[in-house]
Amino acid sequence: GDRGSEATAAMAASTASRPRLASLVALCCATLAGAGSGDCRHPLFTTHWAGKSDIIHLSSEPSMQYDLSLCPMYNGREACCNTAFEAEQNIAFGRWVAHFKLVKENLHHFQMEMEALKVSRAYVEVSFTEKALFDKAFASFNPVLDTFGTCFDVFLEFMAGVVCFACDPQWRGKVVLDDQGLSAIALRIHDSQNDDLWGSCRQFGAAADDLVARLVDSTLAKSVQSRFEDLRPFASRIGVAQYMADNGLVPMRPPAELVLRVEPEEGVFQEEGSRRLQATSSGAEMLLFPVRDGRASAFECSIFPRMALPSGAAGALGGPAARSLWIVLSSLVAGSVAVATALEPP
Repeated sequence: GDRGSEATAAMAASTASRPRLASLVALCCATLAGAGSGDCRHPLFTTHWAGKSDIIHLSSEPSMQYDLSLCPMYNGREACCNTAFEAEQNIAFGRWVAHFKLVKENLHHFQMEMEALKVSRAYVEVSFTEKALFDKAFASFNPVLDTFGTCFDVFLEFMAGVVCFACDPQWRGKVVLDDQGLSAIALRIHDSQNDDLWGSCRQFGAAADDLVARLVDSTLAKSVQSRFEDLRPFASRIGVAQYMADNGLVPMRPPAELVLRVEPEEGVFQEEGSRRLQATSSGAEMLLFPVRDGRASAFECSIFPRMALPSGAAGALGGPAARSLWIVLSSLVAGSVAVATALEPP
């Protein structure tokens, strides 16, 4: 009886494991098949895999592209995206633009509600000390709203680069897959890209950190009903890097589903961020450069007002804006040379 029960249980377990085994075998076959030219079953873009008739999808296999306009860096090579798929890429990027505009609007609405409080009875009745704390918190909004544009534009450059990542058939090795090898749980991003992010967000991060501290100090400020965006991820380089790495895992998701996450305690966050964002030993060619690729794309990333960047950070300008600036500077230099030549004594 016991042996019969054990045999029955073993047979049931074997039967239950067959679908999982079949999935793993299929994955291994796909991996081997794509080892050379790559493949187009990108885990970040599963909803747009070939074979779905109700949406515009990626190519079923890599093919030579010559007419891509949004991600021209993939022209002249085998790629997974095609000119038809650019419509989906445009929609996805537009959602990210709307998302970051909403973050800015939420900050502005909070500031306006605080301004209304300054002429309210509640403000008149609080102590002198509380008035001073509230006023300091209110004044701390200006540096945030002065510096957010440079930071949010580089966020858009990053997301443009990830949206273009759909074109890359050599995506294996540039993402970290789960234990089943089916879903992406992290991106392998070159550390220079985190430098680019922080270089454009450092001033905003410092202003945001100061604003959060001032709001915490003011009891009256806490009575504001408008939503206040959690700005804590922007206070450090690792926070900004992790925030954008998380966003990079959902390039095609509607931003309405995204909120700024409250991160774990600093020690845990640093350890987790270092583990997930570290560069691999496979070489720079097997890492992602989303900011660089976003600047090389044709997506319009200069959406928000930018502050002048410190010397050496001119690379933060990308796309048409950078090209226009280069043309203007070249013209000025040429004009200066012409004037100097004309003024030279005979």
